[in-house]
Amino acid sequence: MPIENTIYSRLTSTTALTSAVGSRIYPTIPAENLPALPFAVYRITDTEPQLTTQGVSSLTKYTLEVDSYATTVAVQAAVQAAVRAALHGYRSAGIQGSFLTGQSTEEIVEGFHTKQSFTIWGDN
Repeated sequence: MPIENTIYSRLTSTTALTSAVGSRIYPTIPAENLPALPFAVYRITDTEPQLTTQGVSSLTKYTLEVDSYATTVAVQAAVQAAVRAALHGYRSAGIQGSFLTGQSTEEIVEGFHTKQSFTIWGDN
């Protein structure tokens, strides 16, 4: 299963996240008809196969970014905490480990935006 599918399954099966955003979890921001806030967008921004002196390792390092948008600070904090709880320290078939490496929140015209970055070690 591609890692994006595993991430989507994990996010959509996290009750705290779906309680906050419903089914508005996307692999890209829709170009037209932006969804109602709050919503979350996830994407792999970097894929780095690991090499050893013996050749290609069975691990790949992925960088995942999750952007979330909400109208209030309280909802944004709930979404941010739910994403972190879902992915930080997560392991499964195909994912050896997922770790939060950074996050930031900013105020935008519509409300609030949080960007969370994760390093994910996955099987090739």
